[in-house]
Amino acid sequence: RQKYDNTNEPTGQKSNNRQPKIKTKIYENLIKVKSTTKIGTWNVQTLKDRPERIKELKEEMAKRKLDICGLAETHLLGKYIDEENNIIFSGDEKIHHRGVGIAMSKYAKSCLLSYECVNNRILTARFKSKFVNLTIIMCYAPTEDSNNDEKNAFYTQLQTILDKQSGYDMKLIIGDLNAKVGKDYKTWPNTLGKHGTGTMNNNGHRFVEICTANDFVIRGTIFEHKWIHKLSWYMPDPKNKIYKQNANQIDHITINRRWH
Repeated sequence: RQKYDNTNEPTGQKSNNRQPKIKTKIYENLIKVKSTTKIGTWNVQTLKDRPERIKELKEEMAKRKLDICGLAETHLLGKYIDEENNIIFSGDEKIHHRGVGIAMSKYAKSCLLSYECVNNRILTARFKSKFVNLTIIMCYAPTEDSNNDEKNAFYTQLQTILDKQSGYDMKLIIGDLNAKVGKDYKTWPNTLGKHGTGTMNNNGHRFVEICTANDFVIRGTIFEHKWIHKLSWYMPDPKNKIYKQNANQIDHITINRRWH
Protein backbone atom coordinates (compact mmCIF):
# COMPACT_ATOMS: atom_id res chain seq x y z
CA ARG A 1 0.00 0.00 0.00
CA GLN A 2 1.32 3.42 -0.93
CA LYS A 3 1.52 5.70 2.07
CA TYR A 4 1.21 9.45 1.74
CA ASP A 5 2.95 11.74 4.21
CA ASN A 6 2.44 15.47 3.76
CA THR A 7 5.56 16.41 5.77
CA ASN A 8 7.60 15.69 2.62
CA GLU A 9 10.08 13.71 4.72
CA PRO A 10 10.64 9.94 5.00
CA THR A 11 7.94 8.24 7.05
CA GLY A 12 8.96 7.79 10.67
CA GLN A 13 11.24 10.86 10.85
CA LYS A 14 10.09 13.84 12.87
CA SER A 15 10.34 17.37 11.66
CA ASN A 16 10.49 20.56 13.70
CA ASN A 17 9.66 22.65 10.68
CA ARG A 18 6.33 24.41 10.73
CA GLN A 19 3.90 22.85 8.28
CA PRO A 20 2.84 25.09 5.38
CA LYS A 21 -0.75 26.26 5.41
CA ILE A 22 -3.01 24.24 3.16
CA LYS A 23 -5.09 26.49 0.97
CA THR A 24 -8.77 25.59 0.77
CA LYS A 25 -9.99 25.34 -2.79
CA ILE A 26 -12.46 28.07 -3.68
CA TYR A 27 -15.18 26.78 -5.99
CA GLU A 28 -17.02 28.93 -8.48
CA ASN A 29 -20.82 28.77 -8.85
CA LEU A 30 -22.08 27.05 -11.98
CA ILE A 31 -25.70 28.21 -11.73
CA LYS A 32 -26.17 31.82 -10.71
CA VAL A 33 -28.98 34.33 -10.65
CA LYS A 34 -29.44 36.25 -13.91
CA SER A 35 -27.14 33.94 -15.85
CA THR A 36 -27.74 31.09 -18.27
CA THR A 37 -26.15 27.66 -17.91
CA LYS A 38 -26.22 25.59 -21.10
CA ILE A 39 -26.12 21.79 -20.95
CA GLY A 40 -26.23 19.35 -23.85
CA THR A 41 -25.68 15.70 -24.72
CA TRP A 42 -23.99 14.10 -27.72
CA ASN A 43 -23.49 10.53 -28.91
CA VAL A 44 -19.97 10.89 -30.27
CA GLN A 45 -19.91 7.25 -31.54
CA THR A 46 -16.21 6.95 -30.78
CA LEU A 47 -13.24 8.90 -29.45
CA LYS A 48 -10.85 5.93 -29.68
CA ASP A 49 -7.76 6.86 -31.68
CA ARG A 50 -9.56 9.99 -32.84
CA PRO A 51 -7.89 13.03 -31.20
CA GLU A 52 -9.48 15.27 -33.82
CA ARG A 53 -12.89 14.41 -32.34
CA ILE A 54 -11.83 16.00 -29.04
CA LYS A 55 -10.92 19.16 -30.94
CA GLU A 56 -14.26 19.05 -32.76
CA LEU A 57 -16.08 18.58 -29.44
CA LYS A 58 -14.40 21.60 -27.89
CA GLU A 59 -15.15 23.71 -30.96
CA GLU A 60 -18.84 22.70 -30.93
CA MET A 61 -19.13 23.44 -27.22
CA ALA A 62 -17.61 26.87 -27.75
CA LYS A 63 -19.80 27.54 -30.79
CA ARG A 64 -22.98 26.63 -28.91
CA LYS A 65 -21.71 28.15 -25.65
CA LEU A 66 -22.21 24.92 -23.74
CA ASP A 67 -21.00 24.74 -20.16
CA ILE A 68 -21.45 20.96 -19.96
CA CYS A 69 -21.91 18.25 -22.59
CA GLY A 70 -22.67 14.61 -21.81
CA LEU A 71 -20.93 12.10 -24.09
CA ALA A 72 -22.13 8.63 -25.06
CA GLU A 73 -20.27 5.81 -26.83
CA THR A 74 -16.80 7.19 -26.21
CA HIS A 75 -15.27 3.67 -26.58
CA LEU A 76 -12.39 4.66 -24.30
CA LEU A 77 -10.85 2.46 -21.61
CA GLY A 78 -10.69 3.30 -17.92
CA LYS A 79 -12.21 5.72 -15.45
CA TYR A 80 -10.39 9.02 -15.16
CA ILE A 81 -10.50 12.77 -15.66
CA ASP A 82 -8.64 14.34 -18.59
CA GLU A 83 -7.33 17.50 -16.92
CA GLU A 84 -6.03 18.97 -20.17
CA ASN A 85 -9.37 18.82 -21.98
CA ASN A 86 -11.66 19.01 -18.91
CA ILE A 87 -13.46 15.72 -19.62
CA ILE A 88 -14.44 12.95 -17.20
CA PHE A 89 -14.45 9.48 -18.77
CA SER A 90 -16.03 6.27 -17.49
CA GLY A 91 -15.36 3.26 -19.68
CA ASP A 92 -14.71 -0.45 -19.67
CA GLU A 93 -11.40 -1.74 -18.36
CA LYS A 94 -10.65 -4.15 -21.23
CA ILE A 95 -12.98 -3.66 -24.21
CA HIS A 96 -13.38 -0.54 -26.33
CA HIS A 97 -17.16 -0.34 -26.29
CA ARG A 98 -19.88 1.77 -24.72
CA GLY A 99 -18.34 4.41 -22.45
CA VAL A 100 -19.69 7.73 -21.20
CA GLY A 101 -18.18 11.10 -20.42
CA ILE A 102 -18.91 14.62 -19.25
CA ALA A 103 -17.10 17.45 -21.04
CA MET A 104 -16.88 20.77 -19.21
CA SER A 105 -15.97 24.31 -20.05
CA LYS A 106 -13.04 25.70 -18.10
CA TYR A 107 -15.45 27.59 -15.88
CA ALA A 108 -17.67 24.54 -15.26
CA LYS A 109 -14.55 22.55 -14.33
CA SER A 110 -13.82 25.13 -11.62
CA CYS A 111 -17.26 24.36 -10.13
CA LEU A 112 -16.76 20.58 -10.01
CA LEU A 113 -17.20 19.27 -6.46
CA SER A 114 -17.03 15.52 -7.09
CA TYR A 115 -17.67 12.80 -9.63
CA GLU A 116 -18.28 9.05 -9.69
CA CYS A 117 -17.44 6.75 -12.59
CA VAL A 118 -20.05 4.06 -11.97
CA ASN A 119 -19.53 1.86 -15.04
CA ASN A 120 -19.39 2.12 -18.83
CA ARG A 121 -23.03 3.26 -18.94
CA ILE A 122 -23.39 5.69 -16.02
CA LEU A 123 -21.32 8.61 -14.76
CA THR A 124 -22.25 11.26 -12.19
CA ALA A 125 -20.80 14.69 -11.47
CA ARG A 126 -21.74 17.28 -8.83
CA PHE A 127 -21.20 21.01 -9.31
CA LYS A 128 -21.21 23.94 -6.89
CA SER A 129 -23.91 26.52 -7.54
CA LYS A 130 -25.17 29.69 -5.90
CA PHE A 131 -28.19 28.43 -3.98
CA VAL A 132 -28.39 24.73 -4.81
CA ASN A 133 -25.78 22.28 -6.07
CA LEU A 134 -26.25 20.54 -9.40
CA THR A 135 -25.91 16.78 -9.88
CA ILE A 136 -25.71 15.44 -13.43
CA ILE A 137 -26.23 11.75 -14.17
CA MET A 138 -24.93 10.91 -17.65
CA CYS A 139 -26.32 7.69 -19.14
CA TYR A 140 -25.94 5.47 -22.16
CA ALA A 141 -28.83 2.98 -21.97
CA PRO A 142 -29.03 -0.43 -23.67
CA THR A 143 -30.58 -0.37 -27.13
CA GLU A 144 -34.15 -1.47 -27.75
CA ASP A 145 -32.93 -4.83 -29.07
CA SER A 146 -30.98 -5.64 -25.89
CA ASN A 147 -32.24 -8.46 -23.70
CA ASN A 148 -34.38 -7.80 -20.62
CA ASP A 149 -31.63 -8.82 -18.19
CA GLU A 150 -29.33 -6.10 -19.54
CA LYS A 151 -32.10 -3.50 -19.41
CA ASN A 152 -33.13 -4.53 -15.89
CA ALA A 153 -29.52 -4.28 -14.69
CA PHE A 154 -29.17 -0.78 -16.15
CA TYR A 155 -32.34 0.63 -14.63
CA THR A 156 -31.69 -1.05 -11.27
CA GLN A 157 -28.25 0.59 -11.22
CA LEU A 158 -29.73 3.94 -12.23
CA GLN A 159 -32.27 3.76 -9.41
CA THR A 160 -29.49 2.94 -6.94
CA ILE A 161 -27.57 6.01 -8.10
CA LEU A 162 -30.67 8.22 -7.78
CA ASP A 163 -31.28 6.98 -4.24
CA LYS A 164 -27.76 8.07 -3.24
CA GLN A 165 -28.10 11.69 -4.35
CA SER A 166 -28.82 14.60 -2.05
CA GLY A 167 -32.50 15.47 -1.81
CA TYR A 168 -31.61 19.17 -1.93
CA ASP A 169 -29.69 19.10 -5.22
CA MET A 170 -30.99 20.05 -8.62
CA LYS A 171 -30.67 16.77 -10.52
CA LEU A 172 -30.47 16.08 -14.25
CA ILE A 173 -30.53 12.74 -16.04
CA ILE A 174 -29.05 13.26 -19.49
CA GLY A 175 -27.71 11.18 -22.35
CA ASP A 176 -28.54 8.62 -24.99
CA LEU A 177 -31.36 6.66 -23.34
CA ASN A 178 -32.39 4.87 -26.57
CA ALA A 179 -35.92 5.63 -25.38
CA LYS A 180 -38.86 6.68 -27.53
CA VAL A 181 -41.14 8.27 -24.95
CA GLY A 182 -43.99 9.07 -27.34
CA LYS A 183 -46.61 11.76 -26.82
CA ASP A 184 -49.14 10.22 -24.44
CA TYR A 185 -48.94 13.09 -21.96
CA LYS A 186 -52.42 12.36 -20.62
CA THR A 187 -51.25 9.03 -19.19
CA TRP A 188 -48.02 10.55 -17.83
CA PRO A 189 -49.06 14.16 -17.06
CA ASN A 190 -46.28 14.86 -14.55
CA THR A 191 -43.49 13.47 -16.73
CA LEU A 192 -44.31 14.20 -20.38
CA GLY A 193 -45.32 17.41 -22.08
CA LYS A 194 -47.53 17.89 -25.12
CA HIS A 195 -44.66 17.94 -27.62
CA GLY A 196 -43.25 14.41 -27.56
CA THR A 197 -42.75 12.49 -30.80
CA GLY A 198 -43.36 9.01 -32.15
CA THR A 199 -44.70 5.97 -30.34
CA MET A 200 -43.39 4.81 -26.97
CA ASN A 201 -41.19 1.68 -27.13
CA ASN A 202 -40.10 -0.68 -24.33
CA ASN A 203 -37.09 1.46 -23.45
CA GLY A 204 -39.33 4.52 -23.47
CA HIS A 205 -41.78 2.90 -21.07
CA ARG A 206 -38.98 1.94 -18.70
CA PHE A 207 -37.49 5.44 -18.83
CA VAL A 208 -40.81 7.20 -18.28
CA GLU A 209 -41.55 4.88 -15.37
CA ILE A 210 -38.29 5.66 -13.57
CA CYS A 211 -38.74 9.39 -14.26
CA THR A 212 -42.26 9.27 -12.83
CA ALA A 213 -41.19 7.28 -9.78
CA ASN A 214 -38.45 9.84 -9.01
CA ASP A 215 -40.45 12.93 -10.02
CA PHE A 216 -38.44 13.89 -13.10
CA VAL A 217 -39.74 15.82 -16.11
CA ILE A 218 -38.56 14.98 -19.65
CA ARG A 219 -37.77 18.48 -20.87
CA GLY A 220 -37.61 17.72 -24.57
CA THR A 221 -41.37 17.10 -24.57
CA ILE A 222 -42.33 20.32 -22.80
CA PHE A 223 -41.69 22.97 -25.44
CA GLU A 224 -42.47 23.05 -29.13
CA HIS A 225 -39.46 22.94 -31.45
CA LYS A 226 -38.85 22.31 -35.11
CA TRP A 227 -38.51 18.56 -35.63
CA ILE A 228 -35.01 19.00 -37.08
CA HIS A 229 -33.96 20.42 -33.68
CA LYS A 230 -35.83 17.86 -31.61
CA LEU A 231 -35.14 14.49 -33.26
CA SER A 232 -31.69 13.13 -32.53
CA TRP A 233 -31.42 9.79 -34.33
CA TYR A 234 -32.01 9.20 -38.02
CA MET A 235 -32.55 5.82 -39.66
CA PRO A 236 -29.99 5.27 -42.42
CA ASP A 237 -31.47 6.03 -45.81
CA PRO A 238 -30.00 4.60 -49.03
CA LYS A 239 -30.32 7.97 -50.74
CA ASN A 240 -28.78 9.83 -47.78
CA LYS A 241 -31.93 11.84 -47.31
CA ILE A 242 -33.41 12.78 -43.97
CA TYR A 243 -37.12 12.29 -43.46
CA LYS A 244 -39.16 13.06 -40.38
CA GLN A 245 -40.70 9.58 -40.39
CA ASN A 246 -37.21 8.01 -40.25
CA ALA A 247 -36.15 9.98 -37.17
CA ASN A 248 -36.64 9.51 -33.45
CA GLN A 249 -36.16 11.38 -30.20
CA ILE A 250 -34.02 9.02 -28.10
CA ASP A 251 -31.57 11.43 -26.42
CA HIS A 252 -33.00 13.24 -23.44
CA ILE A 253 -32.40 15.82 -20.74
CA THR A 254 -34.61 15.49 -17.68
CA ILE A 255 -34.83 17.47 -14.44
CA ASN A 256 -36.37 16.79 -11.07
CA ARG A 257 -39.78 18.47 -10.87
CA ARG A 258 -38.82 20.61 -7.91
CA TRP A 259 -36.64 22.68 -10.24
CA HIS A 260 -38.77 22.34 -13.37
